[in-house]
Amino acid sequence: MFSFYYFFCVIIKNNVIYTYLYSYKKELSVVVSQDRQADQSDYYVLTANRLLDGRVVWFTPQEHWGIMLEDAQLFSNKENAEKKLQKIIQSDIAHFLIDLHYVELINPFHPASAREKIRAFGPSTHPEFNPRSIIR
Repeated sequence: MFSFYYFFCVIIKNNVIYTYLYSYKKELSVVVSQDRQADQSDYYVLTANRLLDGRVVWFTPQEHWGIMLEDAQLFSNKENAEKKLQKIIQSDIAHFLIDLHYVELINPFHPASAREKIRAFGPSTHPEFNPRSIIR
């Protein structure tokens, strides 16, 4: 009986994702896939962190900040998201928020980046520590 140890590596360079899967004996596979360009995302949402408690919040169609990504207002293009973001930054509510930015979504309510997936859906640890399990 053999024991195999695998090492998985992802490198992103110039909008190309290189995925490597290694075993302790040889390289098993190399998969190269073209990533989407940043301006080709289908949707955008606005997000920030509340200054009071650091919680991730999402801008809703009711002009409030909710804690669920599913409640966020979808913008169909980057320009509209940037305009709304600038308007919010200039408003008084911006004093209660930090790290205001827009997020690119692959499809409705699925962030493109790993960082934003973790911010939206909670830590990638035990479900007990996921903020979404506390809410629902």
